[in-house]
Parts: sequence; C-alpha cells; structure tokens
Amino acid sequence: MSKYICWRCGIEHDMVIEPQERVFCEACMEEHRKEYKAVVEKYTKLKTRVMYETALRIMEKAGVYMHDYIEAAYVVWDEIKKGEASYYSSHEIITAIVLEGLLYEYFPNYPIDRYIVDFYVPELKVCVEVDGDRHKGRELYDSKRDIKIRSILGSEWEIVRIPTKYIEQNPPRIVDAIIAIRDKKKELRAKNHGILPDHYSRREREHYRNILGYRTKRVRKA
Repeated sequence: MSKYICWRCGIEHDMVIEPQERVFCEACMEEHRKEYKAVVEKYTKLKTRVMYETALRIMEKAGVYMHDYIEAAYVVWDEIKKGEASYYSSHEIITAIVLEGLLYEYFPNYPIDRYIVDFYVPELKVCVEVDGDRHKGRELYDSKRDIKIRSILGSEWEIVRIPTKYIEQNPPRIVDAIIAIRDKKKELRAKNHGILPDHYSRREREHYRNILGYRTKRVRKA
C-alpha cells in the first residue's frame, strides 16, 4: 500500500496498485472533467475567432476590396457562431466567404459515405478541397479518395483541389479557378475515355504508378 497525491487538491490517497495516470479524488475527478471541458470550449471558440480574423487579414493582404464582402463575411461568421457551419482553416473560411458573396449554395465539411469534403457545391457539381501543406506526400491517398467520391456522386461531378497559396494570392478568383479546373478535367476525360491522364497532376502519376507498378514519366509543360 502506497500513498499518492491527488493532482487537484493535494490530498494523499492509499493505493494498492501503483497508478500510471494522474491520481484524482472522486470529487476532484468530476470537477477536473468539468474544468477541462470548459477550457476546451473556450479554446475552440478562441481558435475559431482567430481563424476568422486571419482569413480577413489574408484577404486584405491580397488587396481585396473588403467592402464587397462584408455581408458575406457576416453570414459566414454568424453561421459559425450558431454552430451551423464549421471550418478547419482560415483558407476554408475565405473560400466560404467568396462562395457566399457570389450567392452559391455550398455545404462545408459535407459527409459523403465515410469521407468529408471541404465544400459540396451542387450548382457547380463539384466538391472543393482546400489543399495545404498536410496534403504533401498524400497524393496516392487523395487520388483514391477522389475516385471513390466521384463513383458515389456520379461521373458528372468533379473533385477540384485548390492549393492554399493560390487562395492567398487572389481570393476573388477562387470560383473562377474552381470552374476552370472542373472544365479542364472534363475536357481531358472526354479525350481519354473518362479518365485523367497521368501527366495531369502528381496525384494521377502516383495513382498510375501504384496500379501499373512502374514510375510514370513526367510530361514537361511548355
């Protein structure tokens, strides 16, 4: 029998087995859980507010005329506060503001089977993925994921991936980029029996290399 101190109140307790985790009194454990939950909720709200403010600052830095987006920004923030929408990055919030400003119907973090897409935009028949640094090295996984999602939604749909660096450079052109990428992918599919050729992107190269078991050649663009 040894004595161990409660991490919250400091009172010693006799315990037969040496604990690996922190020791709490029964009452202290309940209070600790309540305090932890409150801290997490406070942190989540603060983190979301910081992401929102960062999104607006990124737009300002890119030279966006912010008055054009004030109503859209208010709508996005109001939905976040009410818990009607959630975002995982400032770049997703920027994308939502631009889509809202152009009056597109969109659904952020939308579930499709066992996947979650950043944006589901039915009018454009696209799922938009905002790709940051964490997607580097995940090309094969992303390719398989995109193929699966498209197989669920139908061949008229496309998965459009927008790198965060392009969102930072020209936020107002996000939707133009989405439409251009969608149309380019459709054009290539029409010429290649419904599939994207391996030279379209690194994702396709990794996909074909995995299927065929050889390293595909990278096609230099003029």
